[in-house]
Amino acid sequence: MLLINDNELMEAFIGGFAFLIILWFFRGYLKWNWLERAAIIFPLTWILRKLGMNIYKYIKAKHKISDTKFNIMDF
Repeated sequence: MLLINDNELMEAFIGGFAFLIILWFFRGYLKWNWLERAAIIFPLTWILRKLGMNIYKYIKAKHKISDTKFNIMDF
């Protein structure tokens, strides 16, 4: 059985969304090779993910919402 909690699930969604935002924002501006683009895109995605997770955890703490665990595979 593989368990995942709501923090990990939200981190995946926020990280993916941040990656798409950064790619969309820089789609026509960066005419560099893939390594130079990755050097810019990865840290920006990481910062947005951390910012989003801090906001998520703040909202959970403010409203006293407990962690939820999800069963991904149950066989």
